[in-house]
Amino acid sequence: MQDSTTRSFSLDRSCTWATRISLLVLVAAAPWPFGSVTPRPAAALSAALVAVAFALFAISFRSRSFHRTPAWLWLAAALAFVVAQQVPLPAQWTRLLAPAVAAIYAPLRDDFGGSGWHALSIEPFRTYFGLLQLIGFAAAFWIASQVFRHSRERRVAAYTFAAVGVALALFAVYQKARFGTVLYGRYPVPSGTPYGPFVNHNHFAGFVEACGLVSLGLALGTAGRSASLAVLLGGASSIMGISILLSHSRGGLLATGAGLLVLTALSGRRDKRGHRFTFMAAGAAGIILFLVIFAPAGLFDRFSTLSDPAADRSVTFRVTLWSDSIDLAAHSPFFGTGLGTYPAIIPSFRTGPDETRAEFAESDWLQLLCETGILGVMLALGFLCSIGRRTLQNLTHENSPRNRGLSLGVLAAVAALVVHGLYDFNLHIPSNALLFAVLLGILARGEPAPSTASEPSRWFPLGIALAACLTLVFAVVTVNVGESRHLTRTIDPLLTERGEFSDVIQDLARSRKRVPGNPETAFLLGRLYNEEAYRARDAARYREIRLGQAVEAFHDALRRAPARGRYWFELAWSEANRGNDAAADPIFAHALELEPHLSGLRANYALFLTSRDRVDEALEQLERARELEPGLSPLEALNVIAPYVGHDPVRMKRAVGSGPEAEAALADYRDSP
Repeated sequence: MQDSTTRSFSLDRSCTWATRISLLVLVAAAPWPFGSVTPRPAAALSAALVAVAFALFAISFRSRSFHRTPAWLWLAAALAFVVAQQVPLPAQWTRLLAPAVAAIYAPLRDDFGGSGWHALSIEPFRTYFGLLQLIGFAAAFWIASQVFRHSRERRVAAYTFAAVGVALALFAVYQKARFGTVLYGRYPVPSGTPYGPFVNHNHFAGFVEACGLVSLGLALGTAGRSASLAVLLGGASSIMGISILLSHSRGGLLATGAGLLVLTALSGRRDKRGHRFTFMAAGAAGIILFLVIFAPAGLFDRFSTLSDPAADRSVTFRVTLWSDSIDLAAHSPFFGTGLGTYPAIIPSFRTGPDETRAEFAESDWLQLLCETGILGVMLALGFLCSIGRRTLQNLTHENSPRNRGLSLGVLAAVAALVVHGLYDFNLHIPSNALLFAVLLGILARGEPAPSTASEPSRWFPLGIALAACLTLVFAVVTVNVGESRHLTRTIDPLLTERGEFSDVIQDLARSRKRVPGNPETAFLLGRLYNEEAYRARDAARYREIRLGQAVEAFHDALRRAPARGRYWFELAWSEANRGNDAAADPIFAHALELEPHLSGLRANYALFLTSRDRVDEALEQLERARELEPGLSPLEALNVIAPYVGHDPVRMKRAVGSGPEAEAALADYRDSP
């Protein structure tokens, strides 16, 4: 009996180590596919995390060794809140709870005769995908809280973070020197700010700053026990610190500084002789010396721009966007507009001439406020405060300098990511969010496990079967959603050959059947029908059928995503192509209300107006399109209006505006055959 119990306990330990290693492998692998931001890696990451959580659940259920995780009530409440955002409610309730959401859904009732019931999310599919990701990160948090309870296990995690951080830092330097702004030598990045495997240098800095602070905390704690290990860990953190500076991420530098302040302040309480301060000062001096000797001149130019923020386009863009986001949050203050819906709703609240598309609020916390309202922010703060309280309690009773140093390093890493989230969106990058969840789980470790394991409960098979079914369903649903989102990113109706229409439409129809909630699938079907109708102008009946299918597809897309101005705009064109100008006009106007800062939409609307001999209205749209930044060029404006005004110099001059570029465009047009 004793041998059986011993073997069972040994098996449980081996399986627990397998789940521990699996989690660390996911943390180490997540940054390399561009931070796992594309649909397939993001979906696969969530599915894998839940699968690992199931394996740990099975082990814990078998041995009845669950450990209560601090802050789990806050996490459960957050998940329930996001689920509630997707529940349809009467329109009267929505007007009371989320006025901005009610205003977005109102045109659906007026134009399509909807039932008046809709969710608190303006785009439930995006909220649904956000929920799937949130479940994955919640699983990572729970796993970490269960498998990193002992000091040896936490040190393994810290060594892994240090190794991954150094690998990313060295790869980033090599790639920058070898390929410039082309990721892996194959994927050019138009923004010009990639670093390492990340599309944005700020997200590289966010991941590496956390790894570096964990490594530094363990180095400080180990200094009195093993000088060689402390130097090795300190050297690793120095390499990561240098890479953050070389990435030119000012936000990363500020967040790292905040983490260092936390680490220094809390370490100093028990550092009577100042050994840790000396260690950190020596590391800082080494970094400064390296930069003085080897740093490129552009590095100092980059950070010198902070002396004049008003002249920095990145800073002014953020400040303007934050102001617009606060206005958005004020229109739906308590429940927000739905998790993941920020890029859908913010265009109608944008001010200023900048037409750069804002996918994120450039602030994790401000975007959380916009999407989940005050209640969502309170849940997040309650969750973090609960973990912080537990961490301080653990530190009070921690007598081992090594363990204390590691805990302080993890706490400093969490603090750095929280501060970085004030002015960037690191936690919307799956790899960084996963690292953050694991760090929080390490801080919120459960109570020590019992020394012996009991026989499995008689309910064990039923519980495992139920958990396995739920895990399998989650994995299938998540992967299907990822595939659906991936497919919609790979299709461009304008570039589709005529002979390919049938196959592409069938692919989208199958995807729509598997994942009916994705509005982008219906939208692309509508565009394909529109494009096919345009290319079949000689077949009147076939064209009429395709235009009718396009209208139906756009209606379906808008029922699922009524804030998308592009969807309304394509619906308006379909109605116009059917000869229904009376219906098209107000839909065009509504589309431009939702997305007023897209010069391409205004130019296309001007094209519609000129084709209906409404030239003065078209000129007004072209003028507004030219006022945007970068806006419509004078030559593009001429190409829209000139065929309809002949050689009328007044109207052509009005279309191009004034300035050297406008004069050059007029001269080129006159000289063209």
